[in-house]
Amino acid sequence: MKTVVIDIEDTIVFNQDTIDPEMVALLSKFISVHQLVLMSNSSWKDLQKNIVSEFNQSDPNLNNLYFLPMLGGSIYKIWGKYGWVAAAQTTMPTPDAKIILQILKEEIDNLPQKDGKLWGKQIDQKEAIITFHGLGKNAPEEPRSSWDKDNRIRNSLVTKIQNKLPPSFDIHMSGFTDINISSCSNKKKGIDDLMLHLHASKDDVTYICSDELTGINDYAAVEMGLNIIYTNNIKQLIVDILEGQNKLQKTG
Repeated sequence: MKTVVIDIEDTIVFNQDTIDPEMVALLSKFISVHQLVLMSNSSWKDLQKNIVSEFNQSDPNLNNLYFLPMLGGSIYKIWGKYGWVAAAQTTMPTPDAKIILQILKEEIDNLPQKDGKLWGKQIDQKEAIITFHGLGKNAPEEPRSSWDKDNRIRNSLVTKIQNKLPPSFDIHMSGFTDINISSCSNKKKGIDDLMLHLHASKDDVTYICSDELTGINDYAAVEMGLNIIYTNNIKQLIVDILEGQNKLQKTG
């Protein structure tokens, strides 16, 4: 059985949208033959509301479904009568969170778009990471996808924040508008912890993400030497895998 990690943002769902029924049906078929790991920068609370609750909670194949909120700051799996439980959890130290929040607030005050329209809060503090949303947490797909096409705004912001943070902190871009910052969690650590939990090697894992994010959101998978599949049509890719047209084989 292969283990497939899918980066949720702008692949499975767009921003904070609820997963659609067709996608749920496809993923429900998928977990009957493969282990599926859905990774997100969202909190567990948001994932429960927008994704987890849409699955049939009595489906025995949920044993093959794992969630990694906060980029792997936690690992959630189904566990018998107890339902969804955390197999691993990481919490950012309060002093680290205060440093990040202070620097982030200082820098976003200087953004040229600071007086533009926002859809929800720009800074989302979770247990293991803090996320900056360029247009707000609940921004629709269209304005998000056109806001920072060349990544100029976020590249500049990342550089300024990095210059003020300790080198041990992790900061990187995600999706169309997000920047994730943490002193204790990142995708590499999350996938490493997952492989330890599953007793899997990197050759057992395939990582799937949107091809819109090449070079931004796949850095951990590249560093780890995982098999990576980029797609702008996740539903068709899942169908191809289920029908045996994509073997999830290591490509190099």
